[in-house]
Amino acid sequence: MDKLGGNPSSSPGYTSGANGLLDAGNGKTLDLSGDGVKKALAKQVCDRVLAQGKSML
Repeated sequence: MDKLGGNPSSSPGYTSGANGLLDAGNGKTLDLSGDGVKKALAKQVCDRVLAQGKSML
């Protein structure tokens, strides 16, 4: 990265990303370290199942 003219370790975004935290751009972050991804995926699946169930009523 030094050849590209920057020092990525000085960037807060790079440091967070290297630690498994991604900035969603809307003030929220996504944790890729395991539990964060599992929780987010489980919530999306549950929301979709709930929506499908409601549409059947």
